[in-house]
Amino acid sequence: MSRWENDDISQLGLPKLPDREEIFLGADADTVVESKAFAKIVSNKSEDKKELRFYVRFGRGELLDAHRMDKRIDEKIYKFKKVSRATFDLYKKYLSTKNLLHFTHARRSLMGE
Repeated sequence: MSRWENDDISQLGLPKLPDREEIFLGADADTVVESKAFAKIVSNKSEDKKELRFYVRFGRGELLDAHRMDKRIDEKIYKFKKVSRATFDLYKKYLSTKNLLHFTHARRSLMGE
């Protein structure tokens, strides 16, 4: 154990690290584990503010189609990519309704970012 691991650093005035929470959404927009997720929300809460970031899984240069071709997720190939809230909301609507129109709108929204 290093000597400085137990030192009190409260008097240094360092900001408190934000609390981080990740919520993973599966093919039906329900909460799942990361390995089965198609989208995620990352929430950082600090003393004075709360920040939300939105991510969707990508593969082959575009959004994954959770209900058709891309039902199986290979974590080595498909990575989360940060998107706007508008794109995320459209993709989440696609996951919950399975309506391909929402998937198309999410892809178009992504091109405008």
